[in-house]
Amino acid sequence: MKRFVVALILMAAIIAYSVIASLCLIGWREDVTDIIDKIKLYNENSDNGKLSAAADELAKEWNMLEKKMSIFVCDEKLDNISSSVSKVPQFVDAANDELDAELESIRRQLDLLCRGELPLWYNLL
Repeated sequence: MKRFVVALILMAAIIAYSVIASLCLIGWREDVTDIIDKIKLYNENSDNGKLSAAADELAKEWNMLEKKMSIFVCDEKLDNISSSVSKVPQFVDAANDELDAELESIRRQLDLLCRGELPLWYNLL
């Protein structure tokens, strides 16, 4: 009977950890996508001052979140996003047309990261 109770407690702890990690990742993804939306808006309006500030905000936010996300996600998955985020200020400064493509790449990578970490049946198999 004691083993059964211990097994139930361990299963409850694993489930709680999975749910908390998923909620944290989803919230952090929303924070980054909000900044991406601001960058796109400033780019469409050709507001270079705010665009540059938003790109710096994205880099700063990602550097902070990357450390937090590494608790729940392996570093390999975060490295690709980090390299994309590091390109954004360069594209802003150079007025490069690839800025929108890089922002969409970041958004897509974050979506795949969060979807891959959700504790769903197809992710467990």
